[in-house]
Amino acid sequence: TLLIRSTQELEQALELMQPSLDHPVLAEVYLNGQELCLDTITIANEPQLHSICCYYPSILEALEHPEILWTCIMPRDIGGEFYREFIAEGLKAVRALSVGNAMTHMEGFLNADGRLAGFTDATLRPAGARIGPMLGIAYDIDPYRAWARVAVDGQFDGPWDRKYAVGTIFLRGVGSGFVEQVDGIKTVNRELRELLVDARWPTTGAKKSDTYTGDGYITVRHANTNEVK
Repeated sequence: TLLIRSTQELEQALELMQPSLDHPVLAEVYLNGQELCLDTITIANEPQLHSICCYYPSILEALEHPEILWTCIMPRDIGGEFYREFIAEGLKAVRALSVGNAMTHMEGFLNADGRLAGFTDATLRPAGARIGPMLGIAYDIDPYRAWARVAVDGQFDGPWDRKYAVGTIFLRGVGSGFVEQVDGIKTVNRELRELLVDARWPTTGAKKSDTYTGDGYITVRHANTNEVK
């Protein structure tokens, strides 16, 4: 993914990617604001459950700034005015796409007023980046069983109560090469023991990942979204 800010950067990108009929590229408008996603469990083209997860910072910003630890926050309360348009338009899109029985994942942006700036991605699968497991934690269900029930049986076992807010921070160091040292494990386990529900620590000596999801993660949950943040 490349951010184009000038004619010179566009020319450099075209030289690098060499687009053609056989090697097409996708260009998108650069959107600012709050990046977030809408996930659904849909049966017979009708969403039965929807969930919001917010990205801090945006994925593109995380790619440009490897010193930032990318974070996903799944707020407990998603019924407020701030998410209303994003949810309504996202569910309308899911219905229009006639996905049948599926778990779906859409990404987009809101501006500072909570107005929809646009959708950037729509996929016919559960979300990546630990958002699928986070969904299970938020509703206190087995997300893999829920997916199987949808895909194999065409069934939704809800409705479920959204019991928790959930957050995941992805662990990565700067630079490239191999993971030399991992610090703070005991501190995290001690200070977050009441909130901690899942963690995968970077492995010393392992080759460092180049992705924004890094080499490990920490997931916490609490009934209060501010506690998770």
